[in-house]
Amino acid sequence: MSSCVGTMSIGVRIPIIEKGDNLAQIAADSVISASKEIKVPIENGDVICVAESVVARAEGNYVTVDDIAREVSEKFGNNEIALVHPVLSMNRFSMILRGICRGAKGGVILALSLPADEFGNHILAEEKYLSSPICGYRIVSEKFFRANTERKDTIHPFTGIDYIEYYKSIAKEENCKMMVVFTNKPATVLDLSKHVLCCDIRTRELTKNLLMKNGAATVYSLDEICNVPNQTTGFNARYGLLGSNKADDEKLKLLPRNPEFVTSMIQYHIYDKTEKTVEVIAYSDFPVKGIAYTKGLYGKIKIASLADLMSAGGRKTQMVWVKGY
Repeated sequence: MSSCVGTMSIGVRIPIIEKGDNLAQIAADSVISASKEIKVPIENGDVICVAESVVARAEGNYVTVDDIAREVSEKFGNNEIALVHPVLSMNRFSMILRGICRGAKGGVILALSLPADEFGNHILAEEKYLSSPICGYRIVSEKFFRANTERKDTIHPFTGIDYIEYYKSIAKEENCKMMVVFTNKPATVLDLSKHVLCCDIRTRELTKNLLMKNGAATVYSLDEICNVPNQTTGFNARYGLLGSNKADDEKLKLLPRNPEFVTSMIQYHIYDKTEKTVEVIAYSDFPVKGIAYTKGLYGKIKIASLADLMSAGGRKTQMVWVKGY
């Protein structure tokens, strides 16, 4: 008889995780307790999804705005820095921008893409952009942009924020000179500055190569900031600032340094207590879906679709137990 029940996703409550906590043990014990509570057995092939945020919290993997500022200053010196194609986000980029502005001794040029960032957050609605004179230009000044758009059309429909003004306000608070331009061709910023920080995510390597071929003097991307191991601050050797989140007004939480260890240890602890082999994934929605997962998941699933099970009602949970995937 065939089963009428398909994939089942069970949210698992875990305690508030602090720096130094044994997350692997806590996660395994929580799943086992949940299994007993709802009388659903843990089985071979079940998948445990844990949010990267709690992994990084257990590691204490944080950097401050001053840490970012210091590194930006070391890499770019007194030069004006062109920031190419950042995302529009209060949580993801605003704190990074604050650190950049604090460390940019020569000021910044903020180059935004039109009509939206790479994740579809619009500066201007598609139809408004296509019907505007700004559509035909390689690079557009803020003055020309404002002269050919209405203020109400630059307000983000969900957050209610004009990101142009919001990012300018951050620069002003940091006493940093900022010029805002709009372009979909990254190399055009080299007419304004030869020193560039690529703030795009998926296309960062392509953007860097393009800029270097066109004569850039200094080029870095966000994964090259806060990526060097050290004893005093957080870091992520692979992703740097990519995937960071605002923790408070002066601190950001980076992606975890060693999520592979945590996923393997959760698998070990559950097997040790149940003799069942589960698979484990450390989930992030940015910049990649699965930042670490156990070997049984390699090449067998679409990580993005599994990771989507972490979302319940539009809100990401800290840990999910998936059955029948």
